[in-house]
Amino acid sequence: MANVLPAQKRIGLKRYFILRIISLIFLVTGVVFLITMLFFIPKYVESKLLLSQIEQEQEITAAHINKAKVNKVKKEVKHLNTLISRIDKMTDSILISILLNNIMDIAGEAIQIVSIRLSVDPSSSKIYLSGLASNREELSAFVDRLSASDQFKTINIPFDDFSKSEKTTFTLSIEI
Repeated sequence: MANVLPAQKRIGLKRYFILRIISLIFLVTGVVFLITMLFFIPKYVESKLLLSQIEQEQEITAAHINKAKVNKVKKEVKHLNTLISRIDKMTDSILISILLNNIMDIAGEAIQIVSIRLSVDPSSSKIYLSGLASNREELSAFVDRLSASDQFKTINIPFDDFSKSEKTTFTLSIEI
């Protein structure tokens, strides 16, 4: 099917699409960050307050304080600090907009990205893509180009996605 849109209009639509995807990624990242903070900050503050209370009681009556309780609270605070530092490192080290631009560049004209989902946790981060390839060979070339990139650890695509020779729909996960 011939593309009847003027070149300027196609470029404008492509930029608009990319900006919407980037905006969506930033929104999702922000929501994930806020949800994460909602779970960790209250527990962290509670641990700090409990530690402070225990230390005050220790000053008043050192004989009545259970040392195991203090150590447990200190371990919990240390664990929470470790989790918070991991989250900070992840948000600093993952430059989502650059990754998405690189994926879009690698996709080229023959691959149409339909949806992108990002999954971030302390142990790994993944990008889930779904889209449409003009043919099986273009899809295979796209997966090979992604695999060749240093930015991605593993690319997983179901074998069934290669069953159609034309207009191939696909879903893949990329570990970053």
